[in-house]
Amino acid sequence: MWVSQGRRGRRFTTNTSRSKAVAAMSARSRTCHYRRMQRQQKRGCNRRTKVYTSFVIDTKVRQMPHRPLVPLDLLTRSDDVEQLLRFFQALEEEIVAATADAVRTIPQANVPSAKQARGTLRRHFMERAVRAAGARTALEVGTSWTTPATWSYPTVRIGAFTLVLGLVFSRYNGAPRQLRTRSSYVKTLCARNAPLDPQGALFEPAAGAVSTLIPDGAFGGLIVSEHNAATPEIPSFVGLWVPSTDLKQRYHSYSFEQIMGYLREKIAGMKKPVRKAVQRKLPKLRKKPAPKK
Repeated sequence: MWVSQGRRGRRFTTNTSRSKAVAAMSARSRTCHYRRMQRQQKRGCNRRTKVYTSFVIDTKVRQMPHRPLVPLDLLTRSDDVEQLLRFFQALEEEIVAATADAVRTIPQANVPSAKQARGTLRRHFMERAVRAAGARTALEVGTSWTTPATWSYPTVRIGAFTLVLGLVFSRYNGAPRQLRTRSSYVKTLCARNAPLDPQGALFEPAAGAVSTLIPDGAFGGLIVSEHNAATPEIPSFVGLWVPSTDLKQRYHSYSFEQIMGYLREKIAGMKKPVRKAVQRKLPKLRKKPAPKK
């Protein structure tokens, strides 16, 4: 409860008592009281709540945080867009065919050994699918080795990403997808993915006039597929997966349909008809004949 001391020693505890005490003052005392309250308000001191509301305004201009990086923009920044569209179309066809070929080769996977053999064969067919899609669209597909060099895996460098193969899974129907691939070479590949964190730009300090250069193949991504035991011959998800640096979180994920839709929109924007500038003929002024002498 608020208690204050009046000008003539009166004590009042409520707003009603305060208004009665002010009304009992003389005209001169009331005028002095109002002026004193105005001075207190100008200084920023509220007599009723004893809270000083004055503050110092920081006049330093803070730079707004940078726009978060968009993986699809980085993916298509330095390659032919039409070639990338053909590559992802061919890659989707080849991965679906590879999944069906694995089931056709090992139709019964009731025992754990047959299930493991089908998964190994599917991985082999998917690696072959990546190389076949690259050969169909004239896109270079490299080969990298693990450390120590026990086996190799295909790599595709597109824009600012280096892509490898991976697997995702869901614990139950409708659950969020998680990355199954946790190899050390994948963690090394994705060690520089921190700038792709969608929440990272909220806490970055002002960087000033510093330009950021992202070289080709700097970030790591995975071409992933998810397989369902109910329909083993058709993958339930095929797309691009951008994980965190420790591979425990997902920064971004796009299905191949979303990537191809983005590429089609970009191609349509590039092929918009450009209106030609109208060239107007300027009138030619004739020279005034010189006067005869």
